[in-house]
Amino acid sequence: MTERIYNLFNFRDLGGCRLKNGNVTKHGAIARSNVLLDASEEDIAYLKKLGFTTIVDLRTEMELEKHEHQLRQHPEFTYIHAKFDNWWRDPFYGPEESAMYYMMLTLLHDNARGVLSAIADAESGVVFNCHAGKDRTGITAALCLLIAGAEDRDIIDDYAKTYTAYWGDRPREELEGKKLIPVPENMELFLAMFRARYGTVEEYCRIIGLPREKMLTIRRKLTGEG
Repeated sequence: MTERIYNLFNFRDLGGCRLKNGNVTKHGAIARSNVLLDASEEDIAYLKKLGFTTIVDLRTEMELEKHEHQLRQHPEFTYIHAKFDNWWRDPFYGPEESAMYYMMLTLLHDNARGVLSAIADAESGVVFNCHAGKDRTGITAALCLLIAGAEDRDIIDDYAKTYTAYWGDRPREELEGKKLIPVPENMELFLAMFRARYGTVEEYCRIIGLPREKMLTIRRKLTGEG
């Protein structure tokens, strides 16, 4: 279990997820987070210690200008901008999130291919982020875990952990009207929609033009298997 980094409060390693073959995903290969804006030197040293020295930023150019990633110019980190734009985000909260995630993957093939390629090509441990680390980051994590062969329950549980990252143990009924509340059923519905359209993640990767070797590289990073 990775330690909490205060300014990466939605940071988590994708390691430890159960695979359908009975194994678990590897730690230290791929992680997800919110955007890093104000970390201490100790926080940055801890990221380096974990081996996560490649950053894949999923935000739009406008977001980058408004909130520059703290490690964008850091000499010891490799920063990659791979936009996974979701301009539908503001109107979509609640059950419609499943449709938003589905539309992202269906309409933004070039973006999805670019994001997965950046993760595959990273020469070190890679951490990807959007702003809050919930939607664009959540769907990217789901794709990576699907490629690895993770159990659906673990994909859904990983998505749901953003709740604790933002709200701790506050009851859901106290958060009426709040955003950034992941609903596990939304990810469950998304997975069903994804399979109804594409069948398998391998077929989705083929459709978006992701070279098979890059998909297998992501699988190897998370599982040690091709």
